[in-house]
Amino acid sequence: MSCSSLKTVSLSLHSSISEINGGTFADCPLLQSIKLDPSDTDFKFNNGALTYYNETKIITFIPSSNIQTFVFPSSMESIGSCSFYNCINLVRVIFSGSRINTIDYMAFYGCTKLSYIFLGTNTHVTTIGSNAFEGCSLLNRCGSITCPSSTIPLFVEHNISKRSFRTDCDIFCESLSNTRSTFISTITLITPFILM
Repeated sequence: MSCSSLKTVSLSLHSSISEINGGTFADCPLLQSIKLDPSDTDFKFNNGALTYYNETKIITFIPSSNIQTFVFPSSMESIGSCSFYNCINLVRVIFSGSRINTIDYMAFYGCTKLSYIFLGTNTHVTTIGSNAFEGCSLLNRCGSITCPSSTIPLFVEHNISKRSFRTDCDIFCESLSNTRSTFISTITLITPFILM
């Protein structure tokens, strides 16, 4: 069912809706906001993301949101299935806490611009679901993921290249001119300091 003209979703306090799944708003290109009753103690909506009230699990992120960098709350424990499904404007995700343990199946499916993931040294992801990063080809670039070394094998099991975790990335650009000269530029990846 298409919702091509939908711009806002309002959930009343006594709504009969008991569950919202990730990917629910995938076909709503104009949607920018989910409005909740100020007294709602079940859900929260902040920075394009619908979460449970205690912010331990993200349910869905609005696919049409213009937000490019999303910082997960420090209380976040789980990224729900299909929660960032086809979020084509998303470029960076940053995990600010140490409680995240699960990235569910198809969580970032179709995030074609997603090019950087940061997980702090105290972050211990133990589960990544199938196709969690399907269609996120930019994550296979050198230096695109910063995470504890113990987490790397888990990402690799889900088709993320080992080069994604390197910190000594060099980019060599060879001239295609008619001359034999070669222009080489080296860009050293600098891991950003993130102030919380």
